[in-house]
Amino acid sequence: MRKQVVFSFTLLFLLIFQQGLAQTIANLKDYAQSIDFKYKTGFLLAHRESMAHLPMSHFHSFEMTYNFESRGHRGWEQAHNNPKFGISALVMLNANQEVLGNSYGLSGRVTLPKRNWGRNKNWYWLNDMSFGLGYLERKFDLLENPKNVAIGSHVNLLIILGTEFQYRNENRYVSLGIDFTHFSNSGTIKPNLGLNIPSIRVGVGFMTKTQSFHDEIIPFDRADLELVIFGAASLKNNYEFQKQLFPVFGLSTHLTKAQGKRFRYAYGLDLTYNEANRNFITSPLNQSIWRTAQIGIYNGWELDINKCVFFVGMGAYLHNRVNPFGWFYHRFGGRYHFGKKWYWHGSVRSHWAKADFFETGLGYRISIRQ
Repeated sequence: MRKQVVFSFTLLFLLIFQQGLAQTIANLKDYAQSIDFKYKTGFLLAHRESMAHLPMSHFHSFEMTYNFESRGHRGWEQAHNNPKFGISALVMLNANQEVLGNSYGLSGRVTLPKRNWGRNKNWYWLNDMSFGLGYLERKFDLLENPKNVAIGSHVNLLIILGTEFQYRNENRYVSLGIDFTHFSNSGTIKPNLGLNIPSIRVGVGFMTKTQSFHDEIIPFDRADLELVIFGAASLKNNYEFQKQLFPVFGLSTHLTKAQGKRFRYAYGLDLTYNEANRNFITSPLNQSIWRTAQIGIYNGWELDINKCVFFVGMGAYLHNRVNPFGWFYHRFGGRYHFGKKWYWHGSVRSHWAKADFFETGLGYRISIRQ
């Protein structure tokens, strides 16, 4: 049952994210298209002493991405210097076959030029982020694979953040960059220390369909202040030997302020009821809901791309009686807007480098000042 629940949560995340990308690039006739191949070599970060035995030599990865490249036909495209959207497939070969095995991934990718150098010059500086599903061949098993203290599930969330320099010559290009790959099930099945792999990458690519740039400036306006309110839910596990999943419910309200045409700052309040905190071995029996509840203040940074918003932020608990992981928490994720008011929210709640749970739910936004 746990595996079905984990797969359902991660699949929902991927499907909605891909739907958001599909809506963002709905009119494909205005987009150029390209395909690129990357080779990456990296190593596993042992960010806990208990993981010191896991790194063995280097990871060798192969990645293929099919891209849709915007050409400035809409105001939000011009505001982001004409971003690219794509679908990526990843194969990651690991020297530690006995404990970790190989890894595979399928993800949606957003690539943002730091500067739009491509019209008159050949050099680009690009930043990219990918979200999707990863599959690990070897997971923790108390009897068959107890040395894998990092991951307790085959299916995991996959996140890749990267930056690269790219040189284009007509319809072909080469690239050199670095990236950071993360596998995690967001605390749904323990252990979940996660796999973090920094890599150096080189790549080649070519255009499969060309399209000219749209040079006319298109007006692009959005609300300066917005109030967003969302409710979210999750399931999480406490211990490797504990099979039960506990519900987590949250209600948040954030005030977001636009910074130019691309970014927003967010300030808000998070209320969380975490049933898992009532079931730690050290927790007293029959504790009240108030003791289990968590109240935190939050500050975040948001990247606004049409109907998709990506964010990262940090919060501090004002009320946290059980306090198994400390007073600070972090949030990394996105939301997809459907209609003018409603949106879907999905994010990983973590405590520094350790994921706590994946929260997903619905939200509502109110424009305060245009």
